[in-house]
Amino acid sequence: MQQPGDIGVCFDEDTSIPGADHVYLVLQNINKNKMVVVDNQYDLLHFRCVDGSDTGYGGKTPTEYFLRAPGYTPPEVASISGAHFLSVLDTNLASSGDAGRQAVAKFARTSAFAARKWGHGQGVMPIGYTIGMALSYARAVCELKAGKSETMAMTVPDRKDDRTDALTFYSKKLAKIPGNASEGGIDTLRKLFNVLIGLGVVESSGRWYCGRDMGANFDQAETAEAGLFQASYGAMHANRSMRNLYAEYKGRTDFLDVFKEGAGSPDSDNLKNWGEGDGAIFQALTKNCPAFAAQYAALCLRYNRKEFGTLRDGVVEVTSDCDDFLRGIEDVLSKNGISSI
Repeated sequence: MQQPGDIGVCFDEDTSIPGADHVYLVLQNINKNKMVVVDNQYDLLHFRCVDGSDTGYGGKTPTEYFLRAPGYTPPEVASISGAHFLSVLDTNLASSGDAGRQAVAKFARTSAFAARKWGHGQGVMPIGYTIGMALSYARAVCELKAGKSETMAMTVPDRKDDRTDALTFYSKKLAKIPGNASEGGIDTLRKLFNVLIGLGVVESSGRWYCGRDMGANFDQAETAEAGLFQASYGAMHANRSMRNLYAEYKGRTDFLDVFKEGAGSPDSDNLKNWGEGDGAIFQALTKNCPAFAAQYAALCLRYNRKEFGTLRDGVVEVTSDCDDFLRGIEDVLSKNGISSI
């Protein structure tokens, strides 16, 4: 059994899962399977399971083995059992992890917006889509407040370029929604996610696993579209922040278990990734890591909006009840002192 101070080693021969080869440091055992660890995937201490089970941070590659220095005995401070150590961890998580996610998820699940019937024959979205997009927006709000550069790039003022910026292209529709996208910041982020949520409805019916449109002639690694928003690897040339996000999220599955709820099961066509190399890896990532898919598509809306034909055709809905929903998420974050999701 692992002990504090051990190095957990994971690897996976499936090359479609970028970053599956990974190491981490065990800080505390909760039981034979669950641990508190630290690694380079998160800024804070977090839970991880030996078998890869989801602990609220997304499922992980199972641990193959642990490395331990010969004769090493953990110092007393590292083997504190129970209350004190976990209370310190819970203090972190209360503002930046499980507790914050639970508060946002509860709000989304019980909101009137979760029962919204969308147009164009889409109907009510899978509950996992509503909750997952709530968490995605909450993360973006927290990252905006923290000054993360990629989120700042999402929230620049309306760029007054209807060829590339969805906020310019959709300005007449968005004018009916409260807030001013011309000033940047939270109003811009809120309007952007209003478009983004509507985009996911028509591009994938809120299903995380969607592969490329088999009726379209995009079957190369760089052009094949995938995921909730049917975005492609080739679109990332539009802005450096999109490339940064790709590098940041490689190997992660953030919010995947959330988006799975109510979404049904993918068939072989949806699971297939087209081509080879980074383009194929991107397709797998944008399906298996919906948090990445949301942020990537948000940036794409700002800098390469022609990636989305449904936007061009004007079928993406932006609605006042979505604006209310997003403002409600902001209230949850504020009232609960949540600073990270």
